[in-house]
Amino acid sequence: MGGIGGRQRRSPSYVKLWEWNYVDVARECQETLGPQGFDAVQLSPLTEHVTGHQWWVRYQPVSFGLNSRSGAASELRRAVAACRAGGVAVIADVVLNHMARPCHAAEAQTDGSTPCVGWNGTKYGNRQTQGAHGWDAAGPKDFHHQEGHVTWGTCGVGPETGFLCGSLVTTDCSCCQCDMYGLPDWNLTRPEVQQMQSRHLSELFDMGVTMLRVDAALYMESGPFAAIVHRFPWDLVYQEWWHELAVPGRTEVFGLYRDLHFMRKVADLLQLQGPNQAAEVVALSRGDYFIPPEEALYPTCFHDGRTDNADAGTPTYKNGLAFHQQQLFMLASPFPVSVLLWSGYSWKAIEQGPPGCESSDCLSQGGLC
Repeated sequence: MGGIGGRQRRSPSYVKLWEWNYVDVARECQETLGPQGFDAVQLSPLTEHVTGHQWWVRYQPVSFGLNSRSGAASELRRAVAACRAGGVAVIADVVLNHMARPCHAAEAQTDGSTPCVGWNGTKYGNRQTQGAHGWDAAGPKDFHHQEGHVTWGTCGVGPETGFLCGSLVTTDCSCCQCDMYGLPDWNLTRPEVQQMQSRHLSELFDMGVTMLRVDAALYMESGPFAAIVHRFPWDLVYQEWWHELAVPGRTEVFGLYRDLHFMRKVADLLQLQGPNQAAEVVALSRGDYFIPPEEALYPTCFHDGRTDNADAGTPTYKNGLAFHQQQLFMLASPFPVSVLLWSGYSWKAIEQGPPGCESSDCLSQGGLC
């Protein structure tokens, strides 16, 4: 049961307010999401991150402090309380796999110095952070690294490796000790790291967060992950998942799969195919063939699938009414699903910087000209 007053028999529906600030999140929960019967709201990563205007800076944490581009920790707590009061649960996008890549001044440093500065002033370096609380300070021993080279990763994973690490599949955890995109990989087997991350999750749980989206879940070892996350009775956990083959029993540890196939099937039938094939959309009963609907969370679009312009082949709000139609169908689809709607933002970079600041200089410093 869900919806307004919990009287509707239906599958849960969540809204992702990606990059919204906390003051607006609180207002949206009180004025729109709660009254309309939405079950939960997903926020962007909550922790302090590197400086910059790009979307991906939120996925490069430098501490477990909760002051971020979306607002101060006090504003986050008020937003969570406002959403809970309005009947809307809160989904935190947690980044537990890695910390931020070192800034240029720290790339070659091996002396344990911390010349980089995070969004809220936390100093960090190459596999090194002073932390925002003290208990979240960490050094090279807390990350996977080469023997004898504490600032070098054991391996890398990304487009240059085909997202593989010496194996034909990624689901065997062969990449679990590698630096994804060069981001220092936490050594989750260390009790000190488990305690640190559990303390971070405890802070979120105590303020009223009851659901998690797990970033880079594919590259995390199941045993240590379970030891960290399942100390708390979360209402929902779901994992970032791409197109890898589903692993039996994985949902018992990492939660639901994010299934990207269903939204693409819907977009294909409603927007790309001819009118004669559009009726086939009502026969859709699942997304990925290997992921049962009860183990899936279905987004209507996702931030990694962004496009610069409208693209009929990609579910995006830039497709206008066609995207609205796809969202409405997914909300009304006749089989049990969890649906994640999406709300983000766009901006256009201005070529000329402010007086006394060349555009290239401003951007290189992480500013928005």
